[in-house]
Amino acid sequence: MRRALSLLTLLALVGCTPPEDERIWDLRKHLESNTGNVERIIRYGSFEDGIEDLRNVLADASDEESYVFLPEENVWIESGREEDYASVMVEVGVIDRFLFSGDEVVVVHYHPLLDDVLERLASNVNEHYGGTLSADVVEGLAYLANGMPGLADFSTVFMSYSFAEVEEVDINFSGVVSSFYGWIRYTKAEDVVVNDIFEESFYNSLYSYNLGLVDAWLENPYQPWEFEDDNIRVTFHPY
Repeated sequence: MRRALSLLTLLALVGCTPPEDERIWDLRKHLESNTGNVERIIRYGSFEDGIEDLRNVLADASDEESYVFLPEENVWIESGREEDYASVMVEVGVIDRFLFSGDEVVVVHYHPLLDDVLERLASNVNEHYGGTLSADVVEGLAYLANGMPGLADFSTVFMSYSFAEVEEVDINFSGVVSSFYGWIRYTKAEDVVVNDIFEESFYNSLYSYNLGLVDAWLENPYQPWEFEDDNIRVTFHPY
């Protein structure tokens, strides 16, 4: 049975702004890049609907943008601020506001496809492989690397878990990066202690997942892939 919608979700669906939010809630048919930050974009739709929106936005985006998705209520809520080409500040307060509205919160964002960034990544790839890869493969790996979640992306998810532990809320957090080839979901391993996540072994996990995804892409760019160790879980979902 579908659970009842939360009060905040009902407000979103009728276009009303909660009194504690300084931004105006703006119900739209599609997700967009919104760097003005006067309105907070709200979209009712499935995970697949939102990912398709962001896939279209990515084609022309020059700055990052972030959304919170509530799977049980099929609602997307903009959560980004201070967007630029390399980062977006995720308003953790938006995430915290929904701790009690369901069992799962997904933080979704994208990394823009900027020529200078892709050229730099391609140069790094070419150097790493000693010039042994074709130009097409090097370009493909640059696009792949551009969409990989990094340390800051993982940090947002782990900080949310840390807050939930303090509030004694049992909830699942994950992050998603929408990228050129597909989307990548990332979260912590089931039994890891959040406060210990940034020990040396965590950085080893990031390195291992990066190498693993690159190797998998070289073998088959359109093959789903997953990685899990004692610290993190990462899955790649090609379009």
